[in-house]
This record gives sequence, C-alpha cells and structure tokens, in this order.
Amino acid sequence: MTARLFLTLIALLCACRSDRRPRDASRIEASTTLAASSAPVERGVRLETSDLTAWIDAGPGVRWRSATVRIAGFPPVVERASPPPTVLSWAVVRIDVARVRMSVERTPDDAIGALWRGDHTVLAVVDGGFFEPDHSASGLVFSGGVAIAPPGPRGGSGVLRVRGDRVDVVPLDVRDGGTFAPTADLSTAVQCGPRVIEAGGAWGIHRHDGRYAARTVACVRDEGRTLDLIAAWDRDEPRRGPELHDLATLLAGPSPVGDSVGCEVALNLDGGPSTGVYARAPDGAGALEHEPVGPTPWGLAVRAR
Repeated sequence: MTARLFLTLIALLCACRSDRRPRDASRIEASTTLAASSAPVERGVRLETSDLTAWIDAGPGVRWRSATVRIAGFPPVVERASPPPTVLSWAVVRIDVARVRMSVERTPDDAIGALWRGDHTVLAVVDGGFFEPDHSASGLVFSGGVAIAPPGPRGGSGVLRVRGDRVDVVPLDVRDGGTFAPTADLSTAVQCGPRVIEAGGAWGIHRHDGRYAARTVACVRDEGRTLDLIAAWDRDEPRRGPELHDLATLLAGPSPVGDSVGCEVALNLDGGPSTGVYARAPDGAGALEHEPVGPTPWGLAVRAR
C-alpha cells in the first residue's frame, strides 16, 4: 500500500506540473517600461524617436508636438495574425483645460478638416465619437450645456467628461444598464471606448486582438488639469496603426514625445479611417494637419475661453 500510494502521489505531481500554464502575455508586457529613446528596455521593447518637433503654440492653452516612432521587440504572441506596425506617426495636442473651451460638434461636410479650415477660432480638433451609417452619434454627446445624443449600446465603454477646469473619464456600459447623469458643472461629454488605461494607471486592455488601426486617444494628466489628444497611425498606411494592447503599452509608460510618466487614464476616441488631427501654428504656416481617410461627422474642437 505504501509503494502504491507513493507512485500515485508522484503521478499527481507530474500532472499538475504539465498542466501549469505559462504566464499571460498581457501580464508580462504590463511590467514593460518604455522610454523615448533608442535605449533597450525591459522585455526587449525599444522605442526610437525621430523627427521630434519642438512644442508649438496653437493658441492660449493649446500646444502640440509630433514625432516618428520606431518600435521593435514586442513579444510574439499567438493571437497576432500579422506583425504589428513598426513605424508610427505620433502627434500630441496638449491642452490646459482651465484655459480652453471644448465642444463636440457635428462637422460641416462630415469632415473635421472642414471645421478647422472654416472656423479660425478652432485651435485644434480631432475626430471624437463613434457614428452610425447615417452619421448620427452612436453614443452620448453633451456639449455647450445641451444633451445632443443619449447614451447608446454601440457608443463605447467610457465617457470623456469636462467639468469646470478638470477633465476625467468615467465608465459607462449601457449594455449592462449603465446610465449617465449630467451634473450642473458639466460642459462637455462624449461616449467612446474602450478605456485603454483605467483610473489609477491599470491597463484596460488585457489581450491581443490582432486589429491594427489608426487611433485617436484622450490621455488625462495632472489629475485632470491637462488633456492630451493623441493621434497615432502607420506612416505608410494611414488606416493602420497600433493594436489596442500595444497602444496601452505605449500610453502606460514614458511617452514618445518625452514625458517621464504615462497617462493617468486614457480613452480611445475613434480610429481607423476616421483618425485625424489638426492644430494651428503661430505664424499660420507649419500647422499640424493629418487628414482622415474617411468621413468624420463628429469632432472634438478646442477653442480659447
């Protein structure tokens, strides 16, 4: 009996060891620290930044910077159907929330570029918010103190919310009965998703999906006093860009444009053929202009207060 019991115990130990699963790839990458340089970082992920512009003033409370970012060393995972983009164009519009007025607007000719060119009070504009085939908003739009569109099940899992001189991101899942109640100090809100970085810096994306698309993202900094509107796209294929999991990697750590820390919270605003960004320059020349490939019926516009 003793020998049989001993052999049974050995068999069980071997079975447990063979069934042990490898560490989840997303957890491995979550510890990655990225730097805006060509120096190697943990897990072999490297960022090499070139063509980095100086910060350019677009107007009171708004400045922007752009760069070309080469990425190497993302660990191979089985979920990827094809290799990720390795060269991204990266543009950041940085907003001092207390000094600007933000609004979500229906654009002329279904183009944020038309809004930017036709209204010179607009210091910067990006695509913001999903839309239906008839170009109506898929989710919540609240702007100028007015509710323009209600929350919707296809609108996304979060709301970018501007209240007074602060901005934040709040979860919203209409499919699970989530609701959104405007407050007296609410000036602007738009439903988008997914939440790429959760409040407190936790990742909102936990696995690879193999979907490479240009991205437009809201990145909250400085406890909501500063908002970065980020556009990232494949330099050679504007519709293409980072997978959401890789985007979380880039937003969680030191940024490609020189910030020592990542986003406190980040929300995907839109992407694919809709990604576009415009921001002015002091002399009217050399402005930031990335034209979307597709229609952009809704835009997040920034003006001076």
